[in-house]
Amino acid sequence: MMKVLPALTVHPNVLQTAGNVNLLLRDLSNLASVQASWQRSIRLHGGYWLGRFRVEELTQKELRQMYNTWLGCHLREKTSGITWEGMIYEMTLHDGMSRRVSLEEVSNHVRGGYRQLILNGGFENHNGFSFDNWSIVVAGTDSIALETTNPAVGTRCVRITYGNNGNTYIYQTITVEARTLYRLRFNTRGSGSVAGRYRIRDNSNGVDIIAVTNTGITAARWETVEKEIVTPTNCTSITIYFYAPTALASVYFDNAFLHKLVNSKEVTSLTTAVENAQSITAYGRKEVILDGFEIQPDAATAAEKHLNLTVWPTTKRAPSSSQKTALDVLVAGYIFTTKWVYASSIQQYGSETAANTLVDNLLQLCPYVNQRIVKSNTTLLQLPIDKHLTVREALNHITQIDNDKSDGFWRLYMTASRTAVYEEMSAAPLFAIANGQFVHARANRAPVTNPYIITPGVVRDLDDPTLSKRANPFFTDARDFLLDEVSVGPNGVSWSEG
Repeated sequence: MMKVLPALTVHPNVLQTAGNVNLLLRDLSNLASVQASWQRSIRLHGGYWLGRFRVEELTQKELRQMYNTWLGCHLREKTSGITWEGMIYEMTLHDGMSRRVSLEEVSNHVRGGYRQLILNGGFENHNGFSFDNWSIVVAGTDSIALETTNPAVGTRCVRITYGNNGNTYIYQTITVEARTLYRLRFNTRGSGSVAGRYRIRDNSNGVDIIAVTNTGITAARWETVEKEIVTPTNCTSITIYFYAPTALASVYFDNAFLHKLVNSKEVTSLTTAVENAQSITAYGRKEVILDGFEIQPDAATAAEKHLNLTVWPTTKRAPSSSQKTALDVLVAGYIFTTKWVYASSIQQYGSETAANTLVDNLLQLCPYVNQRIVKSNTTLLQLPIDKHLTVREALNHITQIDNDKSDGFWRLYMTASRTAVYEEMSAAPLFAIANGQFVHARANRAPVTNPYIITPGVVRDLDDPTLSKRANPFFTDARDFLLDEVSVGPNGVSWSEG
């Protein structure tokens, strides 16, 4: 029995009422092409993985209607009492040419990642009168000017000259987080005997974090100044100043950076998300973080452009490899949706958390996870701090590190009713292989007559001629191995070892 049901995006619990015939989009059970082509797989890590089938005997109009409306829909298949379900993830329509549409290429909630908080920190953008993103104050006969000779990087820097005052400076105001560590880094050079000055002010509390301070760089060659600060309580805005010297001379500043630090590592900040509510309603929230941009305006612009290009699924065309009018359908288990959202909101920088708590918190971020079964695991873990992880990447990180730290073998997978399970796997085999066929390990080695009950886990190879001792201490028998993926289809069972 195979049924196509509405997508679970707007009403995530529609599965609970899917027995209502009004919710049924199409029953594919009686189509010979579907019966002959349906194949689905289950993985040790991930659970319900991929399914695929082909529809041939319907009219071109019907197939085109399916192609236009099925993306993201829920598919439930039941054979021999075993249920497998997932989301229609990709379709390829063969109707003279090949047309492919995929959820993999859709994103409707986009943020830009950036580390550099100072805008135009290299002073490269100058409109002929002032530096973009910077403000200036000039006193007396002092001056601030663009310098193109011998910058530290690029082609430009700023020159600040003492005339008769010294209270001349260029400054920029920056949004920050309170009680957070930041690093200011800049290049500067003096006149040979006179140095420039700098300052950092907490605008929220009206106090200096660093009062006007001499850089200590008097030499007429570029050197680097670094200073780490912790923003005070309630501080959400700071201003960085570069000052003239206190004696008749010119000083130079270039390549200014301000980075947020966690455990002494520079971390990525995120722009405000741009999103499309209609696309989220149609397909579910699918997040993307574009990392690697130096400054916020570039990251924000890139996010906006990316959203415009990917908010709706786009047909990709190619010559068809099929002589028949047909629709090829790829179904993905709901574990795939755990890579649609990011773990940013629960990444606890600098602190370790019990593995089961981390897993449970991560799964709560995933709207497609209907139920959570998270077994107790007190192994202390910490997510990486130098990059933003999707929930899927974070879960993989946890299971990998947890398995390295413990004697057991932990796995996370999704089953029917969109249930996510995190548990320690038993070392006792449920199945064995005898004479090249799957048999029950605990039922007098009776042959497995229903291939749909075979699931990943420990399998004992009774045909193993070597009986070589395996190094993995998890196994209780030298003949045991991990069945990593099992796929069942019209040609029987195929599998792979982990």
